[in-house]
Amino acid sequence: MQLKPFVLPIKDFAASEMEMNAFLRSHRVLTVNREFVADGENSFWCFNIEYLDGPKGAVNRSGGKAPKVDYREILEPKEFEVFSRLRDWRKSTAEKKGIPVYSVMTNEQLNRYPS
Repeated sequence: MQLKPFVLPIKDFAASEMEMNAFLRSHRVLTVNREFVADGENSFWCFNIEYLDGPKGAVNRSGGKAPKVDYREILEPKEFEVFSRLRDWRKSTAEKKGIPVYSVMTNEQLNRYPS
């Protein structure tokens, strides 16, 4: 997983927007965080894109869903217990905020934190 920042100045939004959209189309994006910085004529949007490592265009283009990972099979029992607790926390957090669970964290992200 990697991070890619983008700064889109209000003055010349189009060029930066095209660059960011090209990046988004060619990577498997996990999350997008954005913040508007108000500074008069120098105002800008700042985007932080979190994406999976891999070759350019590594998006599942078959139209089907990505293969499911059975974490119970690939994790040690102790690690799976921590993973399960993290999923419960993620579900509770998502319900409180009224957002999908994957908006909080994906299973891949939860699995990155060993016990």
